[in-house]
Amino acid sequence: MSWFRWWVFGVLVTTLLGTPVHDIGGDALWVTGYNQYFQLGDTVTDDTFREIALPENCLIKQIYTNPTVKRTFLHCVDGRLFVAGSNDHGELCLGTKTDGAPFTQLTLPDGKTLKGVATGSDQTILWMTDDSLYACGLNSWKVIFPSGQPNWLLSPTLLTSAALPANRTIVQMQVGSGSAVLRLDNGDLYGIGSNNNGAIGLGFTTASTSEITQIPLPTGRTATAIAMTLTNLAVILDDGSLATCGYGLYGSNGDGTTTIRYSLAKVALPGTGRRAASLMSGGYGLFVCSTDAFLNNPHIPLPTHHRRHQCDRAQQFWQEGTANASSR
Repeated sequence: MSWFRWWVFGVLVTTLLGTPVHDIGGDALWVTGYNQYFQLGDTVTDDTFREIALPENCLIKQIYTNPTVKRTFLHCVDGRLFVAGSNDHGELCLGTKTDGAPFTQLTLPDGKTLKGVATGSDQTILWMTDDSLYACGLNSWKVIFPSGQPNWLLSPTLLTSAALPANRTIVQMQVGSGSAVLRLDNGDLYGIGSNNNGAIGLGFTTASTSEITQIPLPTGRTATAIAMTLTNLAVILDDGSLATCGYGLYGSNGDGTTTIRYSLAKVALPGTGRRAASLMSGGYGLFVCSTDAFLNNPHIPLPTHHRRHQCDRAQQFWQEGTANASSR
């Protein structure tokens, strides 16, 4: 038995698409908490702390989840992908709209090898090793998926509109609510889908885009990390600063206001001399790990050593978690 075990509270301890993928070889999965949509991989709905039966011969390579939409993708070291949880619009890519448990294997497109998964409010995108993108889920606005497709794409469908610039590769991807953002190897950002309230930073006049479109960054800067809430985009820039855009009602832009930001703009971190190191997001909230502290909701104090541990873990695995609304 491997030494590594995943411990899960409330939602799965997760890894966000975009970091180097680690073959961690985890052979046990323990869970507890809210499980109405069976996103924890079984049908138990109480708070029992329990071990989930893993698919046969599956050593956990990566877990992708979105605690807000209650959906989990389990990537095995041998390349197989298993799914569980909320599936209202076919976001599990299983060919149905039925919530799923236990973990069920997802059939990947022929000849493709999975690199990662990003799942948001109503859509899921599968990222292949050749940088092709396959999507499933809600398609009523035809903004992410090819025009002419049905309102629900229940199986992985090639995202033909996601043509990348020549000689560029994807290093990180996030899916929000009807939109997706890609970070490329040169630090440029590209978005596709809904830009409602500036969700992907394409300005006031662009409501949505069905073609992959470059997202303007602050002058002279490139992106080193991204995170999306349901309504916002946050970016760590190459100088360690943080920039945000999107809906501001819940304070999700972190600028101390409830103002909508239609384009990315820098946000001052609390204190002096802090640089953003990593991001975590969930729902309408954003967590930022700085170079010296874990900046979270001030009503959830964390001991210094715990903050440092969380930042270290976040930088290694890009953990995703829920956050209370806060202007911090």
